[in-house]
Parts: sequence; structure tokens; C-alpha cells
Amino acid sequence: MALKTMRSALHREGFEAFVQHYRAQRARKRLPVPEAPRGFDDTRAAAVRVNWGQWIIDCPFCPSAILADPDDRRFYCLECGSADNGHRWIAVVWPNEAAAIEDELLKRPREENRNWFPGEDTFKLRLEREGYEQWYAAVGRHLRK
Repeated sequence: MALKTMRSALHREGFEAFVQHYRAQRARKRLPVPEAPRGFDDTRAAAVRVNWGQWIIDCPFCPSAILADPDDRRFYCLECGSADNGHRWIAVVWPNEAAAIEDELLKRPREENRNWFPGEDTFKLRLEREGYEQWYAAVGRHLRK
């Protein structure tokens, strides 16, 4: 088992393929189509995080977010079209210890507890999990009654 990514959840080969699919789907439904990406801005970047067992990227230009793809480290918002950035792609920053973060989060039985933010290390994640396990062993089992 692994945390969800764009590739695993949406079966798309990279972010660009997903953007093209999304734009075509909106056009077929006669809905407003976001602008197509126009180049790359190498002065900005967005960091991934894990939310409910999914690697996601928060849009730095609007309140939207989208699944991340570890093999395509670019981001373009499908909601705002990255308009505040001239409709350009930006880089996506993944943590060097992504595999260790994922391994630790997958030890948590509940998907809603599989969360990680940039700056958290695996030691902190392990302490959170172990603390919850100890609490549940002592108190939590009584909550099921």
C-alpha cells in the first residue's frame, strides 16, 4: 500500500497529461476552460504535503489543492489557471525523506490521521503515532462501548 498520488488515484501519466485531460473534459461539457500553461516560472515553488493519506500541492495563488505526482514536479492550478503567475508552471518541492515519511504514515491505521506538513520530521511522526497507540491502549478502547 502507498499514499495516493495523481498517478495512482487518477491514472494520469504526469501533471501535463492531467491538465490536458481536465481542459478537454471541461470543453466537452461546455464549461469554462482554464487557460493553458504558458511556460515555466523558475522563481516560485510550491511544497507538497500529505492530507488524509494523499500527497497534495496547495495552490499558492488561490485556496485550491490538487494531487501531486512524484515523477512530474511541476504545478499548474486548474481552478485559477495560475493567473497571478502569468499562467505559468511552477516547481514542486518534495522532501528528501518522502519514502520514510510515507512509511511512517502508513503505520497509522486511519487514513484521516495520515497527515504531514513540510518541516515535520519522521521522528515527530513516530512520536505522534506511538503516543496515540499508548493513549488508545489505556483509554481509547473504552470509547467503543
